[in-house]
Amino acid sequence: REYSQTDDASLIDWKASVRTNKILVREFTEIQTLNVMFLFDVSNSMMLGTVGKRKVDFASEVIATLSYSILKSKGNVKLALFSNSLRKFIISINDITQFYQVRETLTDEALIGGTASLESASRMISQHFNRGTLIILVSDFLNLGNNWKEQIKSLGSRVNVIGIMIRDPIDRSLPKGVSKVFIEDTAAGKKFLFNVHKYKEEYERKSKMQEIELKNILESVKGDFLLLDTSEKYLDKLIKFLERRKRKFH
Repeated sequence: REYSQTDDASLIDWKASVRTNKILVREFTEIQTLNVMFLFDVSNSMMLGTVGKRKVDFASEVIATLSYSILKSKGNVKLALFSNSLRKFIISINDITQFYQVRETLTDEALIGGTASLESASRMISQHFNRGTLIILVSDFLNLGNNWKEQIKSLGSRVNVIGIMIRDPIDRSLPKGVSKVFIEDTAAGKKFLFNVHKYKEEYERKSKMQEIELKNILESVKGDFLLLDTSEKYLDKLIKFLERRKRKFH
């Protein structure tokens, strides 16, 4: 653009100025590429769904929505599905025409199931990603194996982390009007009678404590926390979260 008296004279582009017979200065535009790694928990607890949609399906929609938006903005997307080990790892997608890879991976039923452990996924991220990567961990955070809290803190010391907690309504509150139900521990193959009325208040208190604890862990490493319930429409909540995060960093 043309030079003004308030400009730094060192920015004058003399070759361009001679060519156009005008004094022109160089302007620089910073181009930042967003690098995002989705770390998606596809373990057994994510298969729960009491409102017509499983947590794993709800989470898949959220990840697909965010991935599409990132790719449209010329960002890079990586995707890792894990349970007790890495089930699938897509190294890098940087073009909107590759979005089908994300979609097909997220809807592959063969990848879903198993006990959960954050350890192997956390180790992989620590070895291959630096501070410039944004890790979005999507899970119900109910059973992530031993030392998962320390692993999240360790991740947060190396990369930027967002934790998206996916909750089914029954994760947060036991149903009303029910006295006792049979509950089965599929891992141990045992059934027992559960007194809903007796433990409802304690159950809901502990569920709320889990949400607060995760939020505090993420904030301790300057990460962000978002809670999404499968019974609610997520898009407005997601947009408001991203707007708050944008204001935080600008």
